[in-house]
Amino acid sequence: MQRCLGVVAVLAVGACDSGASAGETDGGTDGGSSTASTGVDAGEGATTNPGSGDASASGTTTTTSSTSAADTDGGTNGDTGLPDTEGCCEPHQAEGCEEVAVEQCVCASIPQCCLFSWNEECADLAQTRCEATCESDDSGSTGSETGSETGSETGSDTSAGMCDEPLVLEFGTPEATLTGNWMPAVSQVGEGDIAVLMGGTDGAVTWDVDVPCHDTWFIWVRYWEQGNDDSYFVTLDGAPKEPAVFEGDCNGGGQGYDWRLLNERGDAPCVYIQDPWAPQWDAGTHEVAFSYRESIALGRIVVTNDPKFTP
Repeated sequence: MQRCLGVVAVLAVGACDSGASAGETDGGTDGGSSTASTGVDAGEGATTNPGSGDASASGTTTTTSSTSAADTDGGTNGDTGLPDTEGCCEPHQAEGCEEVAVEQCVCASIPQCCLFSWNEECADLAQTRCEATCESDDSGSTGSETGSETGSETGSDTSAGMCDEPLVLEFGTPEATLTGNWMPAVSQVGEGDIAVLMGGTDGAVTWDVDVPCHDTWFIWVRYWEQGNDDSYFVTLDGAPKEPAVFEGDCNGGGQGYDWRLLNERGDAPCVYIQDPWAPQWDAGTHEVAFSYRESIALGRIVVTNDPKFTP
């Protein structure tokens, strides 16, 4: 079930941003163990924890290997064996790549990609994290597996144009698929239908989001924060393979439900790989999945192609 809530102006936005670190004491897996000790009662606000056990850390570490600077022979680099191309999705001897936003995103994590050759590590990050535009060539080699990252491995018609008007689509817990220890409940603080962990930390809350046209889609999350417990693991269309971290409030403190644009957090609180994390989706059905990291309850999501919309 989905409901259109409003029509306003459209502005396509895509960026890779990183913020300054703030003083959050991360109550989740950054410290090696996660805590939900204050818990919720059929949703939130009580002192007993419906979940049990600790969630192990799932952060990723990027190992950077320097490559020699590109030579000037043309064709193939004698040192690296890389071709003379500048696409973001394939390794090549020159530094950087032809998509400026993707280049900036990759080099923020791996500076060597803009100093030396654009190696396999650079190309992989461009595809899996930085939404590079990759197309297959006649030889059958493919530029990318980013269809899952950007939400386009759905078999939808990629020739469809951009949306003609702004759309706002709301998805509540009744529309979600709950697995593992995630259970439907009714909030005790007036939030209405929610998903809450009961008896463990396994499983996920998954929405199948059907969008009618190709556009940049912003995902608002109604998250539950209890103290520092404000983050979740997230995948879009099953990517990235190592789930990203969505952070609700990086400053710590606070309690209750609040709205936050979906982001992809870096290795520390208040540091982001993408903020907002706004995939470019083709028309069709796309999967948005949340699993436990710190927070033990979740309200709903709103998906919109309007960058100015606020719930």
